[in-house]
Amino acid sequence: MARTSKYIEFIKDRSDRAYIKANSIVTDDNESLQDIINSQKLYMLSGSKVCNPGGTNSVIVHTWSEIQNLFKTYYGFTPTDRVVLGVSFTNGDASANGIHLNGATWLGSNLYATLNSASSNNLRVNYAYFYNY
Repeated sequence: MARTSKYIEFIKDRSDRAYIKANSIVTDDNESLQDIINSQKLYMLSGSKVCNPGGTNSVIVHTWSEIQNLFKTYYGFTPTDRVVLGVSFTNGDASANGIHLNGATWLGSNLYATLNSASSNNLRVNYAYFYNY
């Protein structure tokens, strides 16, 4: 539960409505609520990649180190925790290959798109990665 500090002032907006303004709002741990809000942001990357499943029902889209490098290149930080990485995959060209992408799964350090059936044809995978940092 948040609480306000002892420095409170009353202000009015242009329409003469009165508001209470506190110099800061802090949590029960005495951390600034604004610092907490500013400390975590959701970053997103998206793109498209042509992959070949090689006759299997899954295909590697990226490795963990590739994903880390993407975030480092675009945002200047390196993700450290796969648990807070959100993943979305879609078929980028269903008219060329009617495979349905069922989801994503990690096997070791490889991120796979799982498919509804085995395929030997190239598959365009549209991806979106979300990282809470």
